[in-house]
Amino acid sequence: MMVLIHSSNHATKNINFITPANLDERHLSELYGKIVDLGLIAEINSFLNTFDPRIESLLIRPTEQFITFKIKLKDKNVPVLLSSMGGGLNRYIAIVCSIWKSRDGQLYIDEIENGIHYTKYDKMWEILFDTASQANCQIFAVTHSKECIESFSRVAELFDHENMKYINLSRNVDSDKIVVTVLDSIRLADHFSLGMDIR
Repeated sequence: MMVLIHSSNHATKNINFITPANLDERHLSELYGKIVDLGLIAEINSFLNTFDPRIESLLIRPTEQFITFKIKLKDKNVPVLLSSMGGGLNRYIAIVCSIWKSRDGQLYIDEIENGIHYTKYDKMWEILFDTASQANCQIFAVTHSKECIESFSRVAELFDHENMKYINLSRNVDSDKIVVTVLDSIRLADHFSLGMDIR
């Protein structure tokens, strides 16, 4: 198992968790409600546009029974359902909203890469690091994806890489004890260049 950390000054009272599954729209609406309360709708739309330049904004359409999320695209007159954009966008929105919900606290993300195409990993880490820094949120993200770890290593070097750590937990075969390895992005990049398995 492997954990990535973005460190910051944080409190332990505000702790949130994201599972590997996509969030249903009810849960997503609770997260988005926090964004509305914080007055960060424009920032979320900007992050979405950075993730996918076709996106203009995220829209909510409440009905008597449920809330529907729609996406306004630049090349379409009528907004499309969020669900039609693929699971990766749902997860990405959930992660960004959860970071703000975890402001001055901690966010734990299991299998962060789930549903997100590998070509978007660099963009995901860039926005995640930037958002975490703005929200003063410490993030613990778990992944077993080599591509996601490589992306983390590349992007972390562009940010405050000394406060971003890679932690590998493995079992020593001889002693049956858990061994913890902690690397910053530079040492992690060295491991990749030497062809070492970091998972």
